[in-house]
Amino acid sequence: MIAWALRIPSEPAEIPVDSGELIKSFHPSPNWLRLRRLQVILGTLLALLVNVAVFFGQALASNSFTFSVSIFDWSNFSLFLAPIFLLAGLFRLITLRLQYDCTWYVLTERALRIRRGLILIRETTITYANIQNISLQQGPFERMFSVSSIKVETAGGGGADTKTDSLGHSGLIEGVQDADSLRDLMMAQVRLHRSGGLGDVEAVVEPSHEPRWTDMSEILVQIRDDLAAST
Repeated sequence: MIAWALRIPSEPAEIPVDSGELIKSFHPSPNWLRLRRLQVILGTLLALLVNVAVFFGQALASNSFTFSVSIFDWSNFSLFLAPIFLLAGLFRLITLRLQYDCTWYVLTERALRIRRGLILIRETTITYANIQNISLQQGPFERMFSVSSIKVETAGGGGADTKTDSLGHSGLIEGVQDADSLRDLMMAQVRLHRSGGLGDVEAVVEPSHEPRWTDMSEILVQIRDDLAAST
């Protein structure tokens, strides 16, 4: 219902016609979504544990374990934060699923398009001809879930936000399960563009309308014969 209300696209990002034939389009790996959910759950539990520890620390300091439900009793303020953290964690789990549905990566023979965002959907197209570097990123938690991120840098990149692509100089493909194969596929397309092996227009040799010397000699011989016959 939330996805319908926010008009979240259910189809992959469209690529312009001149960007070549479609190679593949995909979401991040489901393992990436599981990893992000686990991080949210652990973060929420840690916040709750901290609140409980603060409450018991205050109780031990005052030698009292009485609990008074009062908005003016700041000694119990840490426990009032517990439902807030629970609701925040639940909200984050819902938005994670929606962000997963919104994220698309599309590869064609000439370009890569990245779409992400929930309220504000952003699409970035990077042509292989402009790519300068493709690198893999994988932390310890990503290794546990067998996912990686692929960072794509273009000419003038390095200072841009790799997620928002605000300057259009870099892009980040998150949650890739077989990152090595995808990187090799993209590098193959980059090499084809750099070597001129893809998208080149074959040179068309126009027929020459200039007279050849063999044709000129034949014409002169014909004129001489005509003059000789007339005399």
